[in-house]
Amino acid sequence: INPSLPDVKIYQNPARDEIIITTELKDYQLEVFHSSGWLQYQGKEINQIDSKSWPVGLYLIRVVNQDGNSNTWKILKQ
Repeated sequence: INPSLPDVKIYQNPARDEIIITTELKDYQLEVFHSSGWLQYQGKEINQIDSKSWPVGLYLIRVVNQDGNSNTWKILKQ
């Protein structure tokens, strides 16, 4: 975990129907990229992502706080 974003947790890994984000951050951006490089999802201050219709594969979830600090997690979609 990146010390600049210690209070972010992302779970359901591997994911099937949803991905859950828990954090105390107030103003953050979230981006989800498929391992092929395309942007699958983008949002602001999201706590749950519906991933039912996503193709199976590896995804990178990037969270960026208001100061520009970021961290990236890997999630496997089954």
